[in-house]
Amino acid sequence: MLNYKEFSLVITGGAIGGLVSVSEAWTEPSVFPISLAKIFTLIVIPSIKGGLAAGIGVYVLTSLDQNNLAKAFFFSVTCGLTFPSVLSNGQTIAQNVTSKAAQLTIAEKASAINESASNTSDSNKLDVSQLKAASIDILTAANKAPEDEKGNVNSALQQAITELSKKAKAGDESAIHAITDIGSLSASKNIPGPTETAIREFKELQSTPSLSNELRTKVDSAASSLSMQIEVTH
Repeated sequence: MLNYKEFSLVITGGAIGGLVSVSEAWTEPSVFPISLAKIFTLIVIPSIKGGLAAGIGVYVLTSLDQNNLAKAFFFSVTCGLTFPSVLSNGQTIAQNVTSKAAQLTIAEKASAINESASNTSDSNKLDVSQLKAASIDILTAANKAPEDEKGNVNSALQQAITELSKKAKAGDESAIHAITDIGSLSASKNIPGPTETAIREFKELQSTPSLSNELRTKVDSAASSLSMQIEVTH
């Protein structure tokens, strides 16, 4: 359980450090006359950032020696004095965690797409909503993942679009909408590969004899829309 006395000591030390870090600014003539905005800039914000830096420094970046609170206090003051770098380190940790979570999401959803395609020999039994949801999740995570994940993103989405195209050829309008949505979101995320795959599949669909005129018109409209979108984002 959190020791509130210890926690208060850490945050107070950080706030003091934050205030000391900007103390030289008080010697500038431009500080006076004092205004509410300057109070926030020179007192409130440095105190909050110093306190946050101390909390990150003591509880995240290092381990606190509970038997030496004096050392913890002065370490907190030090964190407050150098809060920009401490907060930057804390931000890096958060970014690394976010990146790892995005990688796991991409791998999990790519596996789901592959499993769905592998287990369904009959395209009529393919779950359109499942494929679309997995694809959207991958796209949502894509920009938070490392650059080298782009290959996995493209591969998974192209597989999903190809499978959905089989469903669309059987006259499933929901599959056409799913391909359009995946292609559109891919273009907006500046991941053109899946969008280009969607356009290519739509062109093949346009020449499918069994497709009704109504669906052929929708496919033509979707292909044109995606082509325009990808031109704008390039």
